[in-house]
Amino acid sequence: MKKIFYSFAVCLMILSSAIFTACGKGDPKSISVKEGTFATTVLVNEELDYSDVVLNVTYENGDVEEIEKNNEMTFTGFDKTKVGKQTITIGYLNLTTEFEITVVVSENETYDIIGFEKPAFYVLHEANKEEIVDNPQTSDFDENEEEFVVRDYAYKVGDDNPFVFLPNITALKVENGVPSEIKLTEYTSDVVIELKEDSNVYTKLTDNITNYVLVDNAKSSFDFTDAAIGKTFRITVRPVTASEDIDSIVFEVEVVNGYNAYDVKELSLIDNNEGTESAWSELKQSWSALDGKDYTQTIDGIVLHNNMTVTKDYVPTSYFYHNNDGQGGNEENDGSLKVRKTFYTRDIASDKKFSIYGNYFTIDSSQIALTEEFESEAYGHSSVIAFGGDNDGSPSTLQGEAYVESLKLRGNAPRSEVLDVKGGMIACITNAKKVVFENCATRAFVTHLIALEGENNVCTLQNSKMIDSFSTMYFMWGSKYNNIINSVLKGSGGPLVMATHVDPDENTTKYSNVNIENSVLEAPVIGTEGWFELNDASPIATQIKALGLLFETVSTQLKTNGLIDYVKGFVNKMGTETDADDKMNFLSVMLSNGIAVQNTSPLYGATTIKDAEGDVVTEQDMTEIKGIFDAYPALKVLPFFKSNGVVMTLTVDGEQKPNGLALVDKTTGAQTSVTEVLTNLAIAQQNPSSFTQDQLITLNSQKDMIVNFFNGSYMHLYYNGTSIGATFDFYSYDNNMNIVK
Repeated sequence: MKKIFYSFAVCLMILSSAIFTACGKGDPKSISVKEGTFATTVLVNEELDYSDVVLNVTYENGDVEEIEKNNEMTFTGFDKTKVGKQTITIGYLNLTTEFEITVVVSENETYDIIGFEKPAFYVLHEANKEEIVDNPQTSDFDENEEEFVVRDYAYKVGDDNPFVFLPNITALKVENGVPSEIKLTEYTSDVVIELKEDSNVYTKLTDNITNYVLVDNAKSSFDFTDAAIGKTFRITVRPVTASEDIDSIVFEVEVVNGYNAYDVKELSLIDNNEGTESAWSELKQSWSALDGKDYTQTIDGIVLHNNMTVTKDYVPTSYFYHNNDGQGGNEENDGSLKVRKTFYTRDIASDKKFSIYGNYFTIDSSQIALTEEFESEAYGHSSVIAFGGDNDGSPSTLQGEAYVESLKLRGNAPRSEVLDVKGGMIACITNAKKVVFENCATRAFVTHLIALEGENNVCTLQNSKMIDSFSTMYFMWGSKYNNIINSVLKGSGGPLVMATHVDPDENTTKYSNVNIENSVLEAPVIGTEGWFELNDASPIATQIKALGLLFETVSTQLKTNGLIDYVKGFVNKMGTETDADDKMNFLSVMLSNGIAVQNTSPLYGATTIKDAEGDVVTEQDMTEIKGIFDAYPALKVLPFFKSNGVVMTLTVDGEQKPNGLALVDKTTGAQTSVTEVLTNLAIAQQNPSSFTQDQLITLNSQKDMIVNFFNGSYMHLYYNGTSIGATFDFYSYDNNMNIVK
């Protein structure tokens, strides 16, 4: 029976062929699927329905005939478990055709995709790192001051949890014949991942892809492995259902050791201090209950993927005063931040490193209320981030290394004469043995960075900006090695850089050195800013400005005599006519335990300023003056000045009032009046025989020292012996008293 059936079928096919040929169509030449009769997408694990398939059969004479699905058609190549595009092969009349189908995870993906763009956070990242054009309408705020110094660092991605790169996908949905646009939150993507071998070579990962990353192309997430750390990858994504006119998105990432953070709550993972654990506990538990995330896990770094705004809702409530809470709260300070309450304290084991990769995003704490009650503290002393630090007055010890890159921080304490602003936030406190702030930008903090004592601690600010401060930008509490390289420090209410030596009478090992290279330093102060009042330094500022007039008087005489080209001084008139508006560019100060302290112990350390080539432009070495005061203790009542390596002090009249300048021999402390030198030079010019040859040599040497002093770009001041050492810009004025330097 079976043989008869097959023979009959063969005869039928031959007969059909004969009929076709007889009708003049010729033999079937090709087949194809009629558009709209075969599904283009199917959900994963669902069977493919072929029942509505219609084939177009094209004959030799060009005629086309539609043939509905029948048992003679074959369908091969479909795997219902495999997500993505698949090719189905259809066979009929000894001919074949191919048809592409997409297996998707969600019914959302059956819509027509009309838009495929980078996710919002990545668009924000690209905008954040662009050049900022200043708006002339905001005269008190230079927008371009917030521009990052380096704008081409690679986008960082952590390996601790999946990196989610969900593009903005717009799809067209038709309901009841009416089309409407929708945003998809799920889609399946075609993903290509390439390992960057060097600047121009990329290798596509295939069989070995899971060595570096686990891809979920339905959730658009990439979970990188430890093996990927330090490597750069190019990732290409495109919806599997997209039409040909939808372009792929290509982005490049560098994998680092860290946790990917998208929400301000995840910043709490930075904090691992035992003393703050109980304060954070309740808040972290409530967040975990809401979103299922573990906010207590251990991480070695954090990678930002969004701007973060820190408000008191995202910080332990115990960090703030509350009216009548029995912990100092009252009506006046209700809701204000307590003293020494760092938000995120990271303790780092001595052999470990913790990193914060900002990816050009911002942590904004400008909405935090100022500290209203100080509990005998001069400042609020609370910070956004601390590496060790001194949370609750208990400095952490045995700190390892920290690294912060491409992060912008905004605070709540701009430069001001209102003393309440002293209760503002500090950006960062650190006593890590090594910390680097690379390409960071901070604005409006009472102090931007505090480096605490450490015998061999190194703190480096590089390619960074510190703008606007109530107090100072960079404060060193006995931290020995500090670097400011290719950075901008601008607009503090006191000195830009300040070093306080810890217990100088008892300990000469806790002192600071700061090396400043190729950096912009601008802190024009009047002396009435809040910082001066708070530190009882306003009288000193008045005295220093008065001394500035003395330098102008002496240098005017030198210019008249043809010895120097410009009048010199360290008070900038800023184009005004009132002395009250005269400003000094207050670059740095080193001191003992207070601005107005008369301390018998000399300070150690140095402030060194170098140019772009690394050559020393000026250096204030606190140990250099020590020999003078040791030999001549009585000189401690006078301020000393140094410029271009030459030291001067004051001459005084019978009432002990300053009336001139005197050269100081750094070895013996001997003084020579500048006026006396000028007088002798005039005599020697008229009558050289009045002096011996040795006297003339000495006189010319003194003249050269004076000229060298007034040709300097910086002025160092030693005040109260060596208990205070300050550095100012030493301006050059033209004939109209306009600054030419």
